[in-house]
Amino acid sequence: MTKIEKLQLVKDLKRKEIIDFAESLVGTPYKRGARPRFREELIAFDGKPIQEVDCSSFVVYVFWKTLQLVLPPSTIEQATSEIGQIIPSFPEALPGDLLFFHGEKGYYDFSKLPGIYVGHVAILCSENNIIHAVNSGGKSGVVMHPFTPEYHSHYHPDTITLIKRFI
Repeated sequence: MTKIEKLQLVKDLKRKEIIDFAESLVGTPYKRGARPRFREELIAFDGKPIQEVDCSSFVVYVFWKTLQLVLPPSTIEQATSEIGQIIPSFPEALPGDLLFFHGEKGYYDFSKLPGIYVGHVAILCSENNIIHAVNSGGKSGVVMHPFTPEYHSHYHPDTITLIKRFI
């Protein structure tokens, strides 16, 4: 096995770890503004089960627990952060990538993302499923569901505004 193949294997295992851990949180209740969000809170929170999340604190918690990576605390900051690689289109996205959407309560930050409106973040599980913390469309809490407009009109491939990879 070459070094590149070994590196790819490690990345694939980390992606699986992200998805498996995120799936273990399905059913966690939703609360807007939930914690932990910041490095100090994550360190203090380590070892305790999370009680409630919103979309951004959910991905912060998942990436901290699986990669020891501290993502920015809000959806717009995660989208505009210098860390992570922007993926140009959905067909290039991989499990574990973050998908950013218009959402229902986002805002513009044209100084960092000209013309892009970001209001929600989810984790891609597979080509056909996403996992995220929502409080819309009759759903509340961490859910995993088909990534189709038939299932959720706000969250499907045509509503993605940005994709980022952190692995």
